[in-house]
Amino acid sequence: MADGDELRDLWDGFEIYGDVNSDEIGSVLREGIIALDTNILLHLYRCGANARSQIFDVLEEVKVNLFMPAQVQAEFWRKRDGVIREVITTSSLAGLREAQKKALAEIRSWRRRAMSTVEADELTRDLEQLFRRIFTSVSADDGSRGINLKAALSSAHDDAILQRLLALFKSRVGQPYDPAAFETHKRRGLERFEKRIPPGYMDSWKHGQVEEGLGDYLIWEQVIDYASVAGRDVLFVTDDEKEDWWRLDISGEPIAARVELIQEMQARAGVKLHMLRRQEFLEIAGALLDVTVDESTIDDVDPPSLTIDASDGVSLAWTPGRLKALLSRLAEVGASEQEAVIRFAAGPGNGFILRSKVYELTGRPESMLLVGFTKPVVNATNYLQEIGEIPAGIDTALESRYQRPGKAEGFAVPESVVESLKDLGEESSGS
Repeated sequence: MADGDELRDLWDGFEIYGDVNSDEIGSVLREGIIALDTNILLHLYRCGANARSQIFDVLEEVKVNLFMPAQVQAEFWRKRDGVIREVITTSSLAGLREAQKKALAEIRSWRRRAMSTVEADELTRDLEQLFRRIFTSVSADDGSRGINLKAALSSAHDDAILQRLLALFKSRVGQPYDPAAFETHKRRGLERFEKRIPPGYMDSWKHGQVEEGLGDYLIWEQVIDYASVAGRDVLFVTDDEKEDWWRLDISGEPIAARVELIQEMQARAGVKLHMLRRQEFLEIAGALLDVTVDESTIDDVDPPSLTIDASDGVSLAWTPGRLKALLSRLAEVGASEQEAVIRFAAGPGNGFILRSKVYELTGRPESMLLVGFTKPVVNATNYLQEIGEIPAGIDTALESRYQRPGKAEGFAVPESVVESLKDLGEESSGS
């Protein structure tokens, strides 16, 4: 160290690891560039009417700062029809799924009172096979969620969501790369994937679908291109939670944008990069811009694609073993609040826990929203599905319950979780 050189602080040169404050987000909302990932646009078809209206209210407040990369435009049009068909089908089958759950719960109830285990298991298998045939053969009705999606699928003019998006993004969509530039970026993108340079390398397996595999990288490049010209800080909003966009915690939850992305944006465009997930964006923007956004809107998550397990005899209900694995995983990743809430809801709550009780159990102040409270349970469930401990399509273990748009009244667990916790208690007391 040369004479006269001052010692530095620990933060010096590494400020990008610090927390982003609301003033910075407020500044980029009002004066920066706001780029939405394709999944944010497609979510508008999946959410309910009230949530959709409030999301559009937020977007209207920031529309002068909206920018759509050409790749997002291409992905939106390519995926729009499929998402609409999926929502129509899923919404139509929701009632049947609920009927299936109730019927299985009745069988379990009879098993405890007047039916042998063998007979109950046989009836359960028969019932699940019957419902699989119904799900396969039923003709999907209109699952519109507040708009006529069948009409929207037939005619763009009748798509109210599309018409609002067209108005919001009028003269705000970037130019696509010409063939030569695309080939250059294709080559660079594949080189980056080999070195695991974010973003996009998590999709690098999609080499058979070049544009699909390169999609995240192309979006990133087009945002940088625009930011370089505009000279304004960037806010990128996405529902993608993969590691090639985010720094993740132990449970797989995003903490902040990848440091490499922040550094690349600063180096190439000379501006700051901020990233938010949809729920965070709506919560922060609603508060800073004085736009009404209900907790039910913020907490709204896209339902999984409808998949029916075709293997005979595979139950999609929770069993003691599956529940034990879930509770253990929650404890392992530090989600003790969610573990406690599930145990109470499935035990003393007999399937439900009031919002006030959640605050009491967790010690959270009642002024604090419960947005995203079930996310660690979803992440733990997904992890257990990936390693084969529970089947795909299993009942959601913990769900928010809303009587009306606004704040959740509480949280519910399926009957199979209630029964499994009882069985776990009996196993524990008998050992």
